[in-house]
Amino acid sequence: YQDGRAATKRLRRLMGGDYFDHPKDETVLRNIIAFASREDDLVLDFFAGSCATAHAVLAANRADGGQRRFMMVQSPEETPLDSAARKAGFATISQLGQERIRKVLAMFQADLPERRSKRTQAEDLGLRVWRYAGGRRPRSLRGAARSDRADAQPAVKEG
Repeated sequence: YQDGRAATKRLRRLMGGDYFDHPKDETVLRNIIAFASREDDLVLDFFAGSCATAHAVLAANRADGGQRRFMMVQSPEETPLDSAARKAGFATISQLGQERIRKVLAMFQADLPERRSKRTQAEDLGLRVWRYAGGRRPRSLRGAARSDRADAQPAVKEG
């Protein structure tokens, strides 16, 4: 167990502001991921929020040399109008999560040269962001996922 205030302080330092009241602790998640996954697994989080799980996957890979990948899913839920996040330019929670991942990647990229000699494989520090592009929610998203549905809408790559 760790005091949750430590995670809040680390996130505040990383993001430069208080945007989440009770973020998940990425160090606790890192330990769970390291214990419960193989070094080449795909880790999914369908309620990504601040993307603490993505942060934890990157940290676990950094710690053990793994090549885990992650997929974070967050609905485009708006940040409250009077929130510090909105005042800082984050219109949605998913934008906050994306920025967190970018900052973690930048932090890891900064010390990449010294770590290169310690790894047997290249460290993947890339990020792809996709968003749902359709208006009406396809039935395949409401029930069992099927790619052969005629009414399925494609995702759009943002970057």
